[in-house]
Amino acid sequence: MPSILEAQLKRHRIKHGLPTRKELKKGATPSILFSPQEAWHYDADSFSALGRHGIKEVSALEPDVAASGALFEGHSTDRDSLLPQQNEELNAKIRHLLVLLSPHFLTRGSQEIIEALLYRYRVDRFNTEDLIACGLPYHDSPVFTRVLQALQIKGNEKWGWLT
Repeated sequence: MPSILEAQLKRHRIKHGLPTRKELKKGATPSILFSPQEAWHYDADSFSALGRHGIKEVSALEPDVAASGALFEGHSTDRDSLLPQQNEELNAKIRHLLVLLSPHFLTRGSQEIIEALLYRYRVDRFNTEDLIACGLPYHDSPVFTRVLQALQIKGNEKWGWLT
């Protein structure tokens, strides 16, 4: 029987989308394009290049997406170490990009951008609602199913029913 503290920690992990000990041991990297084993072998530069390639492809369909290319330049960001205001600014940029991607959700370029966002900015944890909203119009597609599998929403009060 789990202790009260263990139960509280579990609720906290679920509420905030934190990985379980089992997931940390496996080195689970959320991915919609690769298996967990494949995703684990790519480095930050590979995901940045993937994001830039996706930006280039989707910009041909949605020119405003090009302005978000800066998200995939420079070093990856540790979202846990950002100040709340910095996180909010980053959330606004990511939210704007995901809104622009939504009409093109099923294209390979959009999926590459989402893959890069998963790796670089942990949108599975910090932008769960925005990511779900981006793909929800395509709820019956295999891509949306893969997005849901990448998210840690099992047991989540608002989105757990999607699992």
